[in-house]
Amino acid sequence: MEITYPDGTIQEIPVHENGDWTATVPDGVTLEEGDQLIVHQTDEAGNTSDDTTLEVTDTTKPEPPVVDPVEPGDTEITGKGEPGATVTITYPDGSTQEVTVGDDGV
Repeated sequence: MEITYPDGTIQEIPVHENGDWTATVPDGVTLEEGDQLIVHQTDEAGNTSDDTTLEVTDTTKPEPPVVDPVEPGDTEITGKGEPGATVTITYPDGSTQEVTVGDDGV
């Protein structure tokens, strides 16, 4: 099994007799959302499979946003969340507003 990382690092991984394999990302390689990995395998006779391309995706759901206290008459709602995430606020009348969390988490 051979994995090519976005920075060009190539890693060879043995495949176990049952077909399973596990790779530890090499030191110095950092995977970020949107990066692509290219994976293929070569059998004992030297036949190489087609490539499988996998995009690195964030599948971990964010923690609930923290909302600062809101008092009657306030005109601004503030809080903290995962940078880049969209926070949806639903008001008592059923209307909604979406805001994007800034790079600083606010």
